[in-house]
Amino acid sequence: MSWVGPVAKGVAKYGVKYGPQAKILWDNGGKHAQEVARERVRAMAARRTAFEKAETVVAGSVLKQIYSGKQVWVVFSGDEPVDAFPGNSVDLGELVKHADLSARVTPEEHRGGQLRQRALQIRERRGRA
Repeated sequence: MSWVGPVAKGVAKYGVKYGPQAKILWDNGGKHAQEVARERVRAMAARRTAFEKAETVVAGSVLKQIYSGKQVWVVFSGDEPVDAFPGNSVDLGELVKHADLSARVTPEEHRGGQLRQRALQIRERRGRA
């Protein structure tokens, strides 16, 4: 346990020396970076929820649309839009009025794409790329 003393002294030393600069950096960019990360997590959760909903409807599929600069995942039952994630106040018909419906993805296709990505990542880690 003799290393605890020197480590604590080093942390205190650099905390005092660089603490003010770290606070300035956090005030200028850290809060923005935190909000961007939160928005990314929300988008991933919306996509996951959309594909879960698509599995529960008949002939379910999902289409990614951009509305007001944000991703919106529209769930279809057949050719009829059923729901959108994250929920917004715009009408579903308006949201998909000019959309390319051939770009819809079924939950099975989505799952297959995820499995292919994981296989490629594993292959790259093992050096067989």
